[in-house]
Amino acid sequence: MASVFLPPIPPLTVPPHLRIVDVPGAGRNLVLVARQAEGAVVLVDEPFCHIVHQRFRCFTCDNCYNFTSIDGPNLRFPCSETSSSCGVHYCSASCRSLKKARHSKVCSLTNLVSSSPLKKKKKSSDKALQTYVNLLLSAVSNPSPLRYLENSLPETPFTPSTPGKSKRLTTYEVAESTLRTLLPCPLPPGSYTRAVSTSHFNAVGLYDEYGSESGYLLSPLMALVNHSCYPNCGQYVEDGMVKLRALRDLEVGEEIFYSYVSIGGGITGEERRKDIEGNWGFVCKCFRCRVEEGEGRRREEVEELERFDERHVCCCGAISFRVDRSEEECLCHNAGIYDE
Repeated sequence: MASVFLPPIPPLTVPPHLRIVDVPGAGRNLVLVARQAEGAVVLVDEPFCHIVHQRFRCFTCDNCYNFTSIDGPNLRFPCSETSSSCGVHYCSASCRSLKKARHSKVCSLTNLVSSSPLKKKKKSSDKALQTYVNLLLSAVSNPSPLRYLENSLPETPFTPSTPGKSKRLTTYEVAESTLRTLLPCPLPPGSYTRAVSTSHFNAVGLYDEYGSESGYLLSPLMALVNHSCYPNCGQYVEDGMVKLRALRDLEVGEEIFYSYVSIGGGITGEERRKDIEGNWGFVCKCFRCRVEEGEGRRREEVEELERFDERHVCCCGAISFRVDRSEEECLCHNAGIYDE
């Protein structure tokens, strides 16, 4: 039996102030080799692919992910002037122009998937299949090699078991089969399954100005950054880029972290830890979790967490470089909150 040739996985390129290190039991991580001041943008990465949930497509720019509207500064531009538009919109003519070459490769296919019988059944598994197929369409429209996504951890039978895993593994395979009926797929069987399966552990959420999840993106470089409920960086998406900003001065040798989950917002520490274990398959032992679980909690540790939360935890529970909690209103998803 002839061996199947697979192109090599393209290496990750990291900024000069960071390096990739292997940590036993934690995989590859990003560590600083140069000091970063509080407020510095530590990491900027262009997403490899993304998905905007169908009900948000009219209100989310498919290039920069900003809010679109029928009036005001961010006018709504459909991807096409024809009735065959797939529902994708942009906030400006320039955003539409920037994405035109890439989106035109899959526009009609996105429209086909969105209007398929799967949509009418309204089953969660069918919705998941639609999402994964559309994510793959976004990925294959990227001129970079699809195997770049394999720099992130794929979900396989050998990764930690989390709720719904068996159904997801099947849906990944069906997504590849569906993709192969839509367009030529030159990579060997299983390649597209591995690519889309990286979304489970590594997806970065997109949120509208009200804090509702409008979609998610895949960024293999950002996927190297580990979780902490008491992070030293805040993660956000701005102008089509996923970014990390230092919440305090960061020293040489420090690993960078951001929080994968909301803090507070009516969720207890125990519920948060169960959520982390259920989604990512690990038990968080960060400073916040150790303090919350400790029987003899020291006052200074509790006060340290309270100061952090006052400065960086929004009313919605998201962690940001700067928040304003005076109005008891979520502001962290407004781009201006990240200005110096």
